[in-house]
Amino acid sequence: MLRPFQLESLNALHFHSHVVLVAPTGSGKSRIFEEYLSKNPHSRAILVSPLNALARQHAEKLKQKLSEFPMSVHVGVGAKSEGPPPNSGVWIVNPERLKHDRKAREWRPDFLIVDEAHCIWEWGEDFRPAFKDVLKLVKSWKIKKSFWCTATLPSAAREELLSHLPEGVIQLGNFSVPTALALQSQKVFFADRVDAIHCFCLERKFQLGIVFVSTRQMSERLATYFLIWKIPVWRYHAGMSSEERIALEGKLKTLSRGVILATTAFGMGMDLPQIRYSVLFQPPFTLLAMAQAFGRATRSHQEAQGVVFWHDDDFLRYEWMIQGSVQRRNEFMEVQNWCKTNGNKREYLENYFNRGCGIS
Repeated sequence: MLRPFQLESLNALHFHSHVVLVAPTGSGKSRIFEEYLSKNPHSRAILVSPLNALARQHAEKLKQKLSEFPMSVHVGVGAKSEGPPPNSGVWIVNPERLKHDRKAREWRPDFLIVDEAHCIWEWGEDFRPAFKDVLKLVKSWKIKKSFWCTATLPSAAREELLSHLPEGVIQLGNFSVPTALALQSQKVFFADRVDAIHCFCLERKFQLGIVFVSTRQMSERLATYFLIWKIPVWRYHAGMSSEERIALEGKLKTLSRGVILATTAFGMGMDLPQIRYSVLFQPPFTLLAMAQAFGRATRSHQEAQGVVFWHDDDFLRYEWMIQGSVQRRNEFMEVQNWCKTNGNKREYLENYFNRGCGIS
């Protein structure tokens, strides 16, 4: 049975050309476009996904959902990437493939789905600039319908998205922190964080959790400690081959104990309801990145924890990386304020994302 917000979104897609949806992590946003496609089997849909792991998850669900319809599901990423379906269907791609593959426009897509739409702003400036080009597709390719979904969309990002969409776009939902998720920041010297994460895991009796680190090297270093402590540990980062990641994703689905060490970009691919906590070993550069990391621990709606380790030294160390950008400095100040506040951290996050949004 569909939830009220899913029914509302499906209705919006039926009556409106372009829909922007903000809904909590794990609430079932993908179910909306799965249902829409099953009711419109002659669509030519492009699904933009930021990670190969997410693309594989979407492909598996869509193939099951659309098995009774004349719709092919092709995955245009990874070692066995495919081109668009010959006729109607769904082509799952990343922004880079869209930018450089001439077949994309020639296929004449009529429905654009952008999953994890916040990546356009989180990664589009430096990390993966092809994300910015996705904003232009609706007008330049004359795509009749689009669906943009995410759990985290700051007001500035929302305004930029709306400026690229035709008039009449409808916005639905808002950002919220799941009631079952407890948030906290722990002021810890960087040199003491290995001991801090050890104590944290021991207190939780090795429940399955995810620890976000900034680099692959940091994940390797921490993994050594976990092995010494005899705590099961798995690393998930860009240095792994596609085959290694696929094998690990399958294995993790069966686990209930241990720690996943992930870099932020790849941690988004962790869709595991058994994760009970999400820890950021260092403060992120944006509250958006923080909220996405916390979202890994909320997929089952059971009690979970989101924690950030921080110290003033972290912010001094990062100072040179935000020089020359007013936006980055403002976002980084928001992270500092969140870490240092003695007030309600849940309210702080929600106020940041919903500030002046005007979304129903």
